[in-house]
Amino acid sequence: MHISSYSKKCKSRILIISLLIFILLIIIISKIASLKEKIIIIGIDGADPDVIRELIANRDIPNLEFLIKNGCFGIHNPKEDLHSLWSPVIWTSVATGRSPEYHGINSELCEDLYDNSAIFFALSKYRKVPALWDIFSQYGKQVAIINWWVTFPASKVKGCMVTSFAFNIFKDIAEIFLKKNNVTTKLNFKNLKGFTYPQNLLYDLKEIIHNPHYENEMDIKLKQISKKLSDVLISDKTEVEVFDPQPKSAKVFYKLKDLAAFYELDKEVLAITEHLLNRTTSPDLVMTYFLGVDTFSHIFWYYRCKDFLDCYQKEKQPFYNKNYCHLVNNYYKIIDAYIGKILKFSNKNDIIIVCSDHGFELRNDFAHQLMQGRIRTGEHRSKGVIFIYGNHIKKNIFLPQVSLLDIFPTVLYLKGLPLSKDLEGRILFECIDDKFSGQRKPVFVQKYRFTTIKSSDKDFETCPFREDMLKRLRTLGYLN
Repeated sequence: MHISSYSKKCKSRILIISLLIFILLIIIISKIASLKEKIIIIGIDGADPDVIRELIANRDIPNLEFLIKNGCFGIHNPKEDLHSLWSPVIWTSVATGRSPEYHGINSELCEDLYDNSAIFFALSKYRKVPALWDIFSQYGKQVAIINWWVTFPASKVKGCMVTSFAFNIFKDIAEIFLKKNNVTTKLNFKNLKGFTYPQNLLYDLKEIIHNPHYENEMDIKLKQISKKLSDVLISDKTEVEVFDPQPKSAKVFYKLKDLAAFYELDKEVLAITEHLLNRTTSPDLVMTYFLGVDTFSHIFWYYRCKDFLDCYQKEKQPFYNKNYCHLVNNYYKIIDAYIGKILKFSNKNDIIIVCSDHGFELRNDFAHQLMQGRIRTGEHRSKGVIFIYGNHIKKNIFLPQVSLLDIFPTVLYLKGLPLSKDLEGRILFECIDDKFSGQRKPVFVQKYRFTTIKSSDKDFETCPFREDMLKRLRTLGYLN
């Protein structure tokens, strides 16, 4: 009887000790994963170097200010390097390290498909060269790719990919949530191919994105940043009068839901990025992309208080509305806060790259545009930014000659992966610690292995959200 009782106590102790060892192992594995050296690339569409300098001078964007003081900063010229100012073209060059004539997402694609807007609906099967996520996957590295241009249908990567088209699916989920219906009865996730990899990731992410009882911290931050901006973004009104030109027959009304859609998209991108960074298995490469700065710059560039204030007496202009003069700057503040939230997932071993595809300037014909009932007052200019910060990166360095094509080879070099000899960019040795670059020599291969999705695959012949995306392009003034 005594022996039996003693045996039970021993078994209980062994069970408790085993459980504690298991928990300890989980903690150790999680700690090791958190210290894993990763590279995070954050794309900010349309971020202009002059606006960034102005906001840093005013101490308005602390996270980008931190990156510029503790890392390297450069201004690139996409028109000169890539002969394009189109976002799908440029972001594909960032991902591939190749210029448009080689990667295949270019004006010739529009001609081949007999569609002038085809470049905005380009599928990943049209890309002719491997992207960073393909190279990392080939060499056994984990990736997490979120909302990058030209990623649908999703590539079979080692890790995960959430294509930009997936966010249209999330919009449909939101509408179903609002109607308090069961999502699975409306959307058959098993048949939704190509939106994420792995395919079941789409279902796993749905509750992260749209929960009717979820209050995002950034909603509160948004109100603190600017009451005017929050009025435009989260007002209960169905539409707001943004422009008040004369005569009244030329009035332009901008629907709130169209404007809010871009803000909601960036919020969703942040939520998914945080979720994927919070996983136990930390990725070696994270690439995430935010669109909203570009959107607000297209629409509200004319209203920026400082821009052209000396050239135009704005208050006397029939188109001017002082309530909207801070909207562009405030959206930069929102994205800077998003960058700060992503930085919280980094450690001393990580490298952070923040870049934009182009900047902005006032359209010469903005007054005519407004009189014609159009809302596009800002247009792309050939100046963009590159920030590099982190492990092995020098501090407070300005890069006088830098190209977006340099990101691809620099990332591969920093991760010890081979570089193809046909790459057009260069390793940015001037921003890398001398001791590190002295110990690590670049490794080259003749050419990367790469297989595109076959054009005969009927599941992926066209963009699944063409009409919705056409509406967005018309909203921004790209299309009539």
